[in-house]
Amino acid sequence: MTSAVPPPGVSIADARLQEVADGIYAYIQPDGSWWINNTGFLVGRRGVVSVDACSTERRTRAYLAAIASVTEQPVRTLINTHHHGDHTFGNYLFAGATIVAHDKCREEMRNFGPPRPVPFWTEIDWGDIELEPPFLTYESGIRVYVDDLACEVRHVGSPAHTTNDSIVWVPDHSLLFSGGLRAGADRRGAQVPALRDVGGPRGQERRAVAARGGP
Repeated sequence: MTSAVPPPGVSIADARLQEVADGIYAYIQPDGSWWINNTGFLVGRRGVVSVDACSTERRTRAYLAAIASVTEQPVRTLINTHHHGDHTFGNYLFAGATIVAHDKCREEMRNFGPPRPVPFWTEIDWGDIELEPPFLTYESGIRVYVDDLACEVRHVGSPAHTTNDSIVWVPDHSLLFSGGLRAGADRRGAQVPALRDVGGPRGQERRAVAARGGP
């Protein structure tokens, strides 16, 4: 398996922020090994919606600093695309935010618990992680608004990367936050038809955001 330690020359400081549409940002962390993910956020007049947290305290604080670099608004809503720790261990640092996810995401987070040493991953500095599962959950989907901009949060309908994968589709911008999924198949080769079927007529342009991560 891939080491949890980034390769030489890759650090938290190498993460970059990219505006992919008006008020919508991708936070891209290079490397792509275990415990390093991509995230994103949408900025409204009265608050921010974040799609996923990060794995460690330092990485999540760096992500929050990136959000603060473009807006003074607080993160009011945090959407977890699935339960893996690189997307959820940093939840506890989003003070005051409503944490939203699929029913099974909450269940799997509670089953796995906080980070702990395991023989097949290199030990990393987690920081003072506190497990913070989502407390607003759904069975098939929910619609979240950033001002008047609708974001459709949907469970993919069947086990793929995990049992609880969700996507965040922003139809007005043809933008898709796909969490740990890739169009057509996940990292283990499981088909994910929900990603192919998102959006309007077949062939309509669709841009994927934050489409990477590792458990």
